[in-house]
Amino acid sequence: MKKVKILIVHGWLHSARRYQRLKKELESRGNIQVTLYEFPGFGKTPARYRNHILKHYTEDMVEYLRNHHFDVVIAHSMGGNVALRAASRMKEDSRLILMNPVYRGIPLLRCLLPVWPLVFAALKFVKKPGRFQDFLLKAVSLLTINRWRLIDDLILCDARRADVSTAVLLLFEMAFDRFKLGEAGPPCHTLLFVSEKDRIIPKRHIRRLAQDLKDREIVLFPGIGHTIVLEDFERLADQIISLKNL
Repeated sequence: MKKVKILIVHGWLHSARRYQRLKKELESRGNIQVTLYEFPGFGKTPARYRNHILKHYTEDMVEYLRNHHFDVVIAHSMGGNVALRAASRMKEDSRLILMNPVYRGIPLLRCLLPVWPLVFAALKFVKKPGRFQDFLLKAVSLLTINRWRLIDDLILCDARRADVSTAVLLLFEMAFDRFKLGEAGPPCHTLLFVSEKDRIIPKRHIRRLAQDLKDREIVLFPGIGHTIVLEDFERLADQIISLKNL
């Protein structure tokens, strides 16, 4: 049987390693081949861009998808924004799964604009391991992960590996992002995985995206925050496996 090919795309301040466990789980359950995508400036992938980063990320992904066919593309948060932009420029019929995607900006981040230099300084500060730095990183992670006990060492490792300039500039771009789907929308069926208690993505922005998508379905993950792969791993894997033809 032909393997079902899945591409998984990480979010801001994460890396491909965040989805290594999901890759193993999916491949153990069926005839599936999973590829993990990593953006420049995160994980082990060197930074390449210093302006218009979302635009460059989109161009990179469009080229990558044109050279590699995938049956399903799964993307989280910032990765969801880039995957949506890329899909809207292509004629592929790969299914799209967006987990709490950034769409039409992040109002919460706009509040940080007056203290933007402090955000840069804080990310530089936590680069060095230490008890206080670990505590600070975990405390900030509570914006995206609603339970302290689920904040693992990989959160700290990914944050320290990230290129600080790339990370800060991306925050600014996502805060004021104005990307909007055109009339046609992406030429594929889209699943929106939405967390009930997401502190990052406003529900009204998800409603806007749902209205702009022509062929979509919404799956609610109750009682959890922004990072589904950490907070509801088993249900996430089950939902993906339950897709037809997987």
